[in-house]
Amino acid sequence: VWLERRGTQPFKLVNLNVVADLRAMRAEALAILLWAALVQVGKGLRHVRREHPLHRLYYERDKAGLSNVKLGFESLVALAAVYNRELVIPPRSQIAHVHKLFSELDLYNETALGKAVNYRALEGGQNKCPESAYRIPKGKHLFDMDLDRLPFDQDWCFGMWETRIQHFECLPFVSEAEQATAAEAVFNGLQLQDQWVQQAMATLHRVGLSPGQYAAAHVRRGDLMSEWKTAPPVDVDKVLAGRAQGLPLLIATDAKPDDPIVKNMASSNQSRLVFTSEAYPPEKKGDLLSQAILDMVMCSMGKSFIGTPGSTFSNAIFMLRSKIGMCKANSQKEASLLQTNAAQGQRSYISMVAKLWDDHKTFHRGLCWGKTTDFSHLASANIRACQMDEYV
Repeated sequence: VWLERRGTQPFKLVNLNVVADLRAMRAEALAILLWAALVQVGKGLRHVRREHPLHRLYYERDKAGLSNVKLGFESLVALAAVYNRELVIPPRSQIAHVHKLFSELDLYNETALGKAVNYRALEGGQNKCPESAYRIPKGKHLFDMDLDRLPFDQDWCFGMWETRIQHFECLPFVSEAEQATAAEAVFNGLQLQDQWVQQAMATLHRVGLSPGQYAAAHVRRGDLMSEWKTAPPVDVDKVLAGRAQGLPLLIATDAKPDDPIVKNMASSNQSRLVFTSEAYPPEKKGDLLSQAILDMVMCSMGKSFIGTPGSTFSNAIFMLRSKIGMCKANSQKEASLLQTNAAQGQRSYISMVAKLWDDHKTFHRGLCWGKTTDFSHLASANIRACQMDEYV
């Protein structure tokens, strides 16, 4: 290639420019080798934790509900960890079902996040994404991309639709090492603020419940009402009563008081029913964000849990329960208290809904938003941050 481009024959001794040509060829060859070496070193360095990453990862926050926003943020943390980028958290913005502006730092512990990835949080009015940043082409999603071909020497800026409801365990990482890095960052870096755990404990005590001493259920109605058409209310009541096995049953639901399912559950004499809406302290009555977080934490602390198929909120609870189970097993404590066994990936759903949610990796292409997180690529030796396992 060099000879063709130069248009010379450097090995003919009659050419008076032979020495200069040979030197030029050697210099260009060395430059090419150096460039190739730097590319490989750069690829390796993305797995090395640096105090000051070379480039940043910007994103646009989802506008859906809390569990959907949470799902996308987990993928962004995983990408920032694998590719060693500073994660730039956008200014607070409106999300669905919440009356006040939201930031992921309202939910997660900042110290734990900072140990997993470098990040910065922008204030309102700050520039969200520089013009020079790389953007995913319209119509593409993260699961469509060859992540190793994204420009290494540019900031990245991902729009809402590129990362929305993308499960981090279905990102197209190319190696086991990358998948392990992603799982470790999400498991250890995304710890709930301790205030939420303490508030959940206090809320449980208000209604006479203790962690591990009740069954829990998430009964999603609302936008999933059409999925329940073939589910007679009495069947739901029987499933929940069977799962409670005589224990008090804590129910998180968006169903209205006159909903036939609620009426049927309330008429059951097999278990004591406690609706989370009855347990909130007075100062949380109109705080929808706090209510959602408290529901998530309280359900994760139950001895058993049954969720609603197709609900990312139920899957967020399963994820917390998996983390609790893995922490208990890792510390050689009795892990069987949790009916959801993290190692086996067992999940319990209200069974009448007429859809199959088991084939998670092919569900909705590569988004996998119906997948329950199993942390299958996380070695027990890399579990460094646990919470709630001491209470359950």
